[in-house]
Amino acid sequence: MSDYTPPPVGSIISADITTEHADELRDFYSSVMGWQPSPVAMGDYDDYMMMTSDGEPAAGVCYLRGPNVNQPANQWVVCFRVASVDESVAGVLAGGGKVIGEVREMGTSKYAVIQDPVGGVVAIFD
Repeated sequence: MSDYTPPPVGSIISADITTEHADELRDFYSSVMGWQPSPVAMGDYDDYMMMTSDGEPAAGVCYLRGPNVNQPANQWVVCFRVASVDESVAGVLAGGGKVIGEVREMGTSKYAVIQDPVGGVVAIFD
């Protein structure tokens, strides 16, 4: 999509939930929110990008396995846009926070799940 403009740095861009019950939550949130699931192949199983009625990504519903095995379970994690995941991770570590799992790539972007010094968990994407 050549006319894509990323949201401003600091914006909430999504929310994800990681669980052993992704298929059940996929159906639940489809019913409650009207989201349409779009499968994301993860090898031998699918995670789901939940899409709005106009085809925009709204949220992720993911299994607690594979690359998500160390993620917080059964809670929504808000995802924020940052200018640089690498620079933000350096700030997290310098400020007493930690990275949960590894910094990962998604297309041309990087993302990380971080925990602040008092235990709050969010994800950051660039």
